[in-house]
Amino acid sequence: MISVASQLHVLLLVLIATFFGAIIGLERERSNKPAGARTQSLVAGACALVVGAGAVVDQIYGLGDPTRAMHAVITGIGFLGAGIMTGAGEWAGRGITTATTVFTTAGIGAVVGLNMPITGFGATIIVLVALRLSRVIKKVRRNDMDEPVITETKVSDDWPDSES
Repeated sequence: MISVASQLHVLLLVLIATFFGAIIGLERERSNKPAGARTQSLVAGACALVVGAGAVVDQIYGLGDPTRAMHAVITGIGFLGAGIMTGAGEWAGRGITTATTVFTTAGIGAVVGLNMPITGFGATIIVLVALRLSRVIKKVRRNDMDEPVITETKVSDDWPDSES
């Protein structure tokens, strides 16, 4: 049997990953985008659980390889992302950022599951900055395009009058 300490350690990693995912999800909700806090936290937590458990089994029994668990997670999240991008409803065909955010959150969960919570924290900050910065840039570009272009036209005195 796997020790209680090892199991509690994996649960701690799952908790950390779930928290990181929730932070990313809250940013998505704040932007009124799909795949919010619940989705992102569950994805990160599940990935940390699968990869963390695989790592513990490998350490104790020498069975398996945690990278196999990561491959399975990546494949599963890839299918989930494809479903997001091709799904029905108002978001159909528009979910590329949502799918990539879910994929990245899965990666953060996997990294935390491999006992690298500092890397997971750093990646979470990078994702938040990327999501926020892209919104700011998009807003600035939109404002630049909305400003009317004013051109001054001078009509000369010898311009023919249309009433004559």
